Amino acid sequence: MGKNLVYGILFILITAAGGLWFTIYYQETYLKINTDLVTIDVDNDYWTSKDVQVTINYRNPDIPIEGYSVDGGETWQESNTFSISENKTLEIVLKTKTGRKSDVIHYRIDNIDKNAPEILYEPIIYVAKGADFSYKNRYSVVDLESGIKGNIKVEPEAIDTSTYNTFEILIYAQDRALNEVTKKMVVEVVDPSDPILEKDPVVEDVPVTGLTLSDTTISLVKGTSKQVTARVKPSNATNKAISWRSANENVAKVDQKGNITGLQEGTTTVTASTVDGSKSSDIRVIVTGERVEITEITLDRTMDTFTTDDADIVLTPTIKPNNATNTTIKWNSTNTSVAIVVNGVVQIRGEGTTKITATTSNGKVATYTLTIVDSYIFQEKEVLLSTGELMGYTIKIYKNGVDITSEVTAITSPFTARNEGKGKDEIEITLENHEQLGRSITFNYGSKRHTAYK
Repeated sequence: MGKNLVYGILFILITAAGGLWFTIYYQETYLKINTDLVTIDVDNDYWTSKDVQVTINYRNPDIPIEGYSVDGGETWQESNTFSISENKTLEIVLKTKTGRKSDVIHYRIDNIDKNAPEILYEPIIYVAKGADFSYKNRYSVVDLESGIKGNIKVEPEAIDTSTYNTFEILIYAQDRALNEVTKKMVVEVVDPSDPILEKDPVVEDVPVTGLTLSDTTISLVKGTSKQVTARVKPSNATNKAISWRSANENVAKVDQKGNITGLQEGTTTVTASTVDGSKSSDIRVIVTGERVEITEITLDRTMDTFTTDDADIVLTPTIKPNNATNTTIKWNSTNTSVAIVVNGVVQIRGEGTTKITATTSNGKVATYTLTIVDSYIFQEKEVLLSTGELMGYTIKIYKNGVDITSEVTAITSPFTARNEGKGKDEIEITLENHEQLGRSITFNYGSKRHTAYK
């Protein structure tokens, strides 16, 4: 009986040990790494103007991860924290101690903050001698990208108003990406009866009136992410803080920068809300199990000619199919001295021609050609004899609002008229050829031919 008991206990221990070894070996060798359990966290406390720190986590303690890669397995490291540059899609792969690798997880890093915070303030403030003075409501600091780090300083921290004096106040702010800005504010102590005190400005709160999102619907492959940009109206609102919430965090989660990550197949709604004014906007999030590639991108305009006085041009892209997974578009202008483009909004800069391209994440391209010319207008007036009889007409030509008539050598369409003498500020048109005058004329100016409109 004693030996049988010992043998029984040994059998149980050996079986348990073998089962434990088999379980660990089986999990590490045969079980597929579940990419749904992989999370990527952006470190909000570590930003530079060139990169941001990300940490890769795997939420299954039964399968220890030994190697981490952000370039599809080309390079590996034991640490799960990386410094990543902007505008880059990470190809994340995890590896167990036995060499088992996960599928590739795509994660996009966009919009590393390169812009300094904005300080709203009044440059000169007047305060009565002997009065209490506080910096409260005298300035505000705004940063919409990485956010304020909390490193805001005012020097000197306080001023003495007991004597007439002028103080130079330095306001310093730094955001999470370590971008810095310093502004100088002057505080002058004056006599309490000085009427200028009635004009003493205080930075007033500007309330939020609206909120728009860069997307209304996005489609994500499970395990991928996309950042949605929120814009507060008006642009000078005092408190531009926004909170984000997902209606179903099992389908998709969202961080407080608008990065939406698909977790499992399904549909949910992500809502952005302003802290001030309780304005909100929704985005529909579709999470799919497979990647849907873009087959075509088109723009609502292909070619235009505008003048330097014209307003911004808004280009609207259309992507096919409409359930494509990654709808990120990269915009570019081939000649930034003519126009620049930001998220499809073309801003005119000067005369010339440029091509605006919209390129999808998988390389599909749509092109828009834009030609910008100077803005010319012409004005005409009747010329009367002293008897009141109509003798003819004269024309004055303006470039961007400046009179250039004396520099124009000839009007060549729809008739011919010459500006005969240097310094002459009007061009004579006869009664006969005036009948041919329409709403536009062409003329020689400098070394080029131009068109002016009535």
